[in-house]
Amino acid sequence: MIGPIFTTIIALFAFTIVITPIVLLIILIVRTSKKPPAINKERIDALEQNDTIIVEDINTALTELVTRLTELEDKIEREESTVKGFGSKK
Repeated sequence: MIGPIFTTIIALFAFTIVITPIVLLIILIVRTSKKPPAINKERIDALEQNDTIIVEDINTALTELVTRLTELEDKIEREESTVKGFGSKK
């Protein structure tokens, strides 16, 4: 004889198998029925302008960084080629 606990577990499992696809279908229908947000031309233009400003600022910063690195490399090369005299150590 099958116990009442075992039949309850089987009933819950069968209930889950039947209900889960229905719930997922309802979620899918609700999400796909929503209208996409309206495209605002002014908002897109403002975002493009912000992107352009960011890119220009990054390019300026990178140019400055390259200039500083080049100056640093030149300074290191000059120091390597310079012969240093004997220091007086007492």
